[in-house]
Amino acid sequence: MAYLIYSPITELSEIKEQHIILVFTKDNKETISHYDFVAGTAEIVQDFYKGLEVPQIRMSHPIKGRVPSARNKAAKDLLESEKTLYYERIAFIIEVPSVYETIDGKDVNLVVGGV
Repeated sequence: MAYLIYSPITELSEIKEQHIILVFTKDNKETISHYDFVAGTAEIVQDFYKGLEVPQIRMSHPIKGRVPSARNKAAKDLLESEKTLYYERIAFIIEVPSVYETIDGKDVNLVVGGV
């Protein structure tokens, strides 16, 4: 399934492969990744409804970081493997054009989304 993303990222696979997964600071327990949230929801919706539109994804500002071993390096000296990136917030919608209602002469599709 292809994904349309309105952010500096071009594909959901990039989120899966390059973004760190956040943890709760209290106990360092892993949270659900952005990729798992969008892809899992799309899979469930696809099981119920056929003919989905491409998910439209919006992400907040990128937060750049670095691995602990690169703590004292200048930013210009960081290797790609030492850089981290994540987006603090994500919101997405998936239109289901096969489920619609006509209201005042206009078709309104079912939309599934998450934040």
